Amino acid sequence: MKKYKNILLLVLIGFSLSSCYKEEYFLDDNVTSDGFHYPVIQLLSVDGNLTEGSSVNVMVQYFSNDPVKELVLYAIENGVESLKSTTPYVYSYDAEASAEIMTLNYTVAAGTSGTTVTLKVVVLTENGLSKEKTVKIDIL
Repeated sequence: MKKYKNILLLVLIGFSLSSCYKEEYFLDDNVTSDGFHYPVIQLLSVDGNLTEGSSVNVMVQYFSNDPVKELVLYAIENGVESLKSTTPYVYSYDAEASAEIMTLNYTVAAGTSGTTVTLKVVVLTENGLSKEKTVKIDIL
């Protein structure tokens, strides 16, 4: 009889511990109560020579169930955030990535040599929802 009590106790402990686990749902973080969808930025990367005055490519891989209005690029240089570009949406679906891929250009500002610059990309939908992602780059 004691053996069955131990098994029952272990089962009850297992159920009580599993009730503490909260699973993350993709839709909870990406859909509003009105049914609008936030865009999702999958990847943000920088290619190019990272020296003062050089122009580098900022690749943004994203998707959105709602129409995208624009992509906005900000740079935080020497502690100051500034708008670098606003790019209207252009269809750029890549079947291999199952996402849209856009390349934005950023010119490394003078006086940033030896510092770290943070680039922030914001994807804005036509219904006003947005997501942002940042990447830090070291300037040589």
